[in-house]
Amino acid sequence: MSIRVALLALTACTASVTTESRAYDERSESTVLDIIRSDDTKAANAPAVVYVHGGSWRGGSRGTEAGVVERLARGGYVGINVDYRLVPDGAFPSAVDDVFCALAFVQTHTDELGIDPSRIAVMGYSAGGHLIGMLAAGSDVAELQDDSCPSGRATAPTAAISASGPMDLPTLSTGSVVEDFVGVPFAEDPARWALASPQTHVNGNEPPFLFVHAEHDLIVQLEQSEHMAATLRNAGVSAELLKLEGGGHLLGDGAGAGQE
Repeated sequence: MSIRVALLALTACTASVTTESRAYDERSESTVLDIIRSDDTKAANAPAVVYVHGGSWRGGSRGTEAGVVERLARGGYVGINVDYRLVPDGAFPSAVDDVFCALAFVQTHTDELGIDPSRIAVMGYSAGGHLIGMLAAGSDVAELQDDSCPSGRATAPTAAISASGPMDLPTLSTGSVVEDFVGVPFAEDPARWALASPQTHVNGNEPPFLFVHAEHDLIVQLEQSEHMAATLRNAGVSAELLKLEGGGHLLGDGAGAGQE
């Protein structure tokens, strides 16, 4: 799957879409996802994008960024819009486990959903960008997936798109927000902070990554994506960085874009 095609789909097509809600786990009212598709993707073997919303791990819902997923669906993808437990209930590793369980649900229901199992990408913004980073880089880390997930353990997605996502939590400037998510101060358990960071888990087996990040993001600094992209490349993984010049954390005020 070309991960740039997914971005192009955000501005393409005006087809109507339908939405079906499914529980991917019964452990919480939050473990629900929406399956969004157009008539064009009702045939078998459509590509899919699993989308994870942002909100500092403590806010937001799958409705917050539903428009993004609807545009993906209009562009020819089956859009999977995921809710997950939020802080405090979703403190690490709970939210990470939830999104792994959601991905496993999609991967084990491809025939039913009409999805091509070889074309399942993940995409997320801000905290969601962090969580999809964990999906793509940490699928082989035993501690990150709870064996109680009804769909079993997820495997790595086909591709990953992170918009403004934190990749190395110990170096993120918004420390109190991260501390609430990790559940312990860094000084007390630096290993836990590392375990909760996608960059820690890069081993060369990751799928291709695309990072989208604004130059003047003061909440999640551009260096988070730059350093993760460099780490992936050094491990032999394809990683692109689409840098938005002049933009902030919301990505809506960028004056232009450059590629690295």
